[in-house]
Amino acid sequence: SAKGTISWANHFFSIAINQLISNANGDSRVRKLMICTLSHVMAFGNLTLGFSDSKKVIKLCIGIMEDEKQCAFETENCCCILYCVFVNAPIAIRHTEVPSKASDLLQKAMIQHSERIRLMAIALDALTEVSLLNDCDHTNTIDFVMTVISDLSPTISQSEIMIEKTLAFLSKICKSKHHA
Repeated sequence: SAKGTISWANHFFSIAINQLISNANGDSRVRKLMICTLSHVMAFGNLTLGFSDSKKVIKLCIGIMEDEKQCAFETENCCCILYCVFVNAPIAIRHTEVPSKASDLLQKAMIQHSERIRLMAIALDALTEVSLLNDCDHTNTIDFVMTVISDLSPTISQSEIMIEKTLAFLSKICKSKHHA
């Protein structure tokens, strides 16, 4: 039943969060497993997070992405988690320092991992959502995305994915401007 699924998702969610908080500098295998668990639960668990849980998850991801030792696998999962959180984030998140910090880290991830199309695509999805939460002028973000896309090697077969994501990014940003 749907109810059963939700309680399982919540259960896994709290295990993963607590493990990541208590194990922040612990065993990297545990961290990888828990980040992976969290990203799957966020993507498929149908969770609705309140303000404090949302903020906790975002801060966790920011902490991991700021860590110089994190690998591409962790970055990709963090981008995925951020996307899931920002899609449903409570509006109050806007009034924290979180969106601009996440935005900077997502842009950094896209530059650092420009050869990993999948990671860049997920990061761009997350960047789109965080940009919509950020009430600032979007010109810089749009410029950034256009620069990154134009630098992509045309030999990359999956670059269609990036073009698709870029168009989605632009249309969402433009729509949000009309509603503002």
